[in-house]
Amino acid sequence: MNYFNIIFFVSSFCTLASCQSDKVQENFVTENVVIIVVDGPRYSEAWGDPTHANIPNLDTLLSEGVFFPNFINSGDTRTIPGHAALTTGVYEDLDNWGADTPANPSFFQCWAKEFGANPNQSWIIASKDKLAMLGNCTRKKWAGEFLPSMHCGVNGQGYLSGYQDDSLTVQQGLVILGTHHPKLTLFNLREPDFSGHGGNWNDYLIALQKSDAYVRQIVDFINSDPIYTGKTTIFITSDHGRHLNGVAEGFSGHGDNCDGCRRIGLLAIGPDFKPGRVVETEYNQTDLPATIARMLHFKMRFGDGRSMYELFD
Repeated sequence: MNYFNIIFFVSSFCTLASCQSDKVQENFVTENVVIIVVDGPRYSEAWGDPTHANIPNLDTLLSEGVFFPNFINSGDTRTIPGHAALTTGVYEDLDNWGADTPANPSFFQCWAKEFGANPNQSWIIASKDKLAMLGNCTRKKWAGEFLPSMHCGVNGQGYLSGYQDDSLTVQQGLVILGTHHPKLTLFNLREPDFSGHGGNWNDYLIALQKSDAYVRQIVDFINSDPIYTGKTTIFITSDHGRHLNGVAEGFSGHGDNCDGCRRIGLLAIGPDFKPGRVVETEYNQTDLPATIARMLHFKMRFGDGRSMYELFD
């Protein structure tokens, strides 16, 4: 075999091996994914406080999951754009009152198309009515197709119904989980953002503590449900933070590039992760859909994110 033939053989073998490797499907235990978005806590009062005084329940959950302290919002640090990045894998310029629909399909749509899932197999459950816009997109051949079920706003009536108290959202959301057992679910809790905008520091901290308790309630339900337990991955994060002290109006606002608005953190709990680890690598919200797609074996066709590979080390 001459030199040219050796090079050709090695190149062909490597190409074949690469193709075969691409076709190998990873085996994950996870069958269901639940994302819990706590709306608008500032990192310094939540994960960034060494005592975790305002998030005692999340503190106890740390040992059960993998924590990403440098998980950030790299786009528009407001509610609609932040949630849209978490679901579509793309940062877009979107109206923050819910008037715009994302251009790109969400992981709900990509997953439903891949597996022919019916709407009850995926849900968006949100205290904020305007988040009903997350379920759809404007891209040709995707608009109006492969949509999740939604329960957003007052009594789940959707856009313009008003904001619902988180206690009712969790109560109604757990009924949905217990009745339909969706494979993909996103919860939005309006607090502590809602109280933070009121400008009362004590109300903001109380709202953060209540959100922490609601997160625990959702996690406990999943762990006790025979269909979900041992087969469900839970991601706990936020859409944005709040201004640092001395920036604009301080904690009562958000929406710029300061570290207080950008840094949000992420806790991932699931059967495919080695618990109790901290990953310092910086990731952003667009990386979450890519990671979910990897775990559930579908393609985020238009997302910009990358899989958070350290989760699986």
